[in-house]
Amino acid sequence: LHSVFFFTALSLLALVGLHRRIQHQSPVTATTNNTDVVAQSTHLVARSLIVMRSTGRFTLGFAGGMLHPFINLYLRQTYGLPDTQIGVYIAVYIMASVVAALVSSAFITRLGAQRTVVVMALAAAGVMGGAFIEHPVVFVLTYTASMFFIGQIYPAGDVLILNTVGAAQRGFTTSIN
Repeated sequence: LHSVFFFTALSLLALVGLHRRIQHQSPVTATTNNTDVVAQSTHLVARSLIVMRSTGRFTLGFAGGMLHPFINLYLRQTYGLPDTQIGVYIAVYIMASVVAALVSSAFITRLGAQRTVVVMALAAAGVMGGAFIEHPVVFVLTYTASMFFIGQIYPAGDVLILNTVGAAQRGFTTSIN
């Protein structure tokens, strides 16, 4: 499980790297006599931005998909916790993610969507180091904090992706993301 935490932290750092690279690319808005070139160029940049952002989210989701199903087994085998206590911990993790999604709009408004993704990914990767400390309370606090930070990445990422495409492509973009 520690290797999965390490992979998750690396995927968060990769997400930061992708967003820093994305920051320097934006759809073309220059005026020119040849509007077809501008439209085509804008479409290609928007497509590459969507692919990069979706790749980062896929990697993060893949890491979480490897981690979440085994948390209960890890808590039982490593710390000998009873099922009811494990159930409470899992409910706390989920609630941290829900609360994060609800308050993410405040961070997006204050920091901007791009900066929110970067700050929350760095914060989540930073607190994941606590998962390597073999103590149940530290593990629970670490995992809950990381779920809170990661829970804010997805709404901010949605804002970034939906602002990249036109209104006609938003339904398709949302479905592939």
